[in-house]
Amino acid sequence: MKPYPACQLLHAPLDAAATLRLNPADVAAVVVDIHPDAEAIVCGPDQAAPRTAYQAKFALAWCVAAMLVDRAVTVDTFTRVDRPDVSALAASVRHRVADLAGAAADQPGRVVVTLRDGRTLTAEVPRSGGGPDSPGLADTVRGKALANLGAGGPAVLAAVDALPEATDLDDLLDALGATA
Repeated sequence: MKPYPACQLLHAPLDAAATLRLNPADVAAVVVDIHPDAEAIVCGPDQAAPRTAYQAKFALAWCVAAMLVDRAVTVDTFTRVDRPDVSALAASVRHRVADLAGAAADQPGRVVVTLRDGRTLTAEVPRSGGGPDSPGLADTVRGKALANLGAGGPAVLAAVDALPEATDLDDLLDALGATA
């Protein structure tokens, strides 16, 4: 399951950034380790100031900044890519090509933040979340479904939960129709 509506190559760094609790105004610099094969895809010249939502979804600096500012990266994150708070922080994000083995989409995530007072915070994850062995996967799937389904989400999930005893799909189809 893809926890974030962004390029999969960004998921491990986003998971690492999500563990940091800080005031974005206190950040002086951010360095994100990236797999060599991911660099050309997510570290382009417009990564700190993407012009479109599509560009933002492939912009390491902007997505990491959005995570640090909002503590989440959701579909709504990409509705306004011209946010001054995210763009200002994104300008301080740099990447470092790390010697990471294996596939780029199955990499560890490491984010190092230097605060204005000189302290350094490091966040690391062994791989991005959303895989079959990820802790809390069922809750993550339900949360993402609720976020994507809007106000009708609880009714859809209730109908899905009732499927083992259902004799037909009417309740589920009705619930899905209400989300359209």
